[in-house]
Amino acid sequence: SPAACAPASHTSPAVNSPYWENIPSVLSDGLELYFLRPAGYGATDLYVSKRATRNDPWGPAVNLGPVVNSPAVEDAPCLSADGLAVFFTSDREGGLGGQDIWMSTRDATGTKPLGAPKNLREVNSKEDDAGACLSADALTLVKDLATLQAPFAAYLWIGILTFTTYALAGHLREQVCTYMCPW
Repeated sequence: SPAACAPASHTSPAVNSPYWENIPSVLSDGLELYFLRPAGYGATDLYVSKRATRNDPWGPAVNLGPVVNSPAVEDAPCLSADGLAVFFTSDREGGLGGQDIWMSTRDATGTKPLGAPKNLREVNSKEDDAGACLSADALTLVKDLATLQAPFAAYLWIGILTFTTYALAGHLREQVCTYMCPW
């Protein structure tokens, strides 16, 4: 039988605001909550709320700042299992299409702030690429692709990736996209 879940509860006034908080992603240890909010440096920005233990309330929502956020839209954060990378969607300058998948990483200790985002050109297209999520072993990336031409549609894609230039799962690896194919 499935494990019993605690009843749903309001996160806390420290996280919720008069704005629209959306698309949450929780670090595997349950101590960091990433989400988007329409306030900050651009149309929507990425925020984080932290807590010391799973039993503690969430702390105040903190904007990830101008290194990660841009004057454009940042959306759909997804954390790597080790918490060293955040994948997100953005229509910022430097992309290949309307929206692209970007990745921001931090050092292997996880103690320094997230660094400047990198466009994952190997998995992006001229269309709208969004909703990236990385498997726990950091080898499979799933994303959705919305076609901009008629007939308008959204598809799930899966890619087998090797990240060998980014600190993921405690290893330094270089990025090679083996393939991206429709799900």
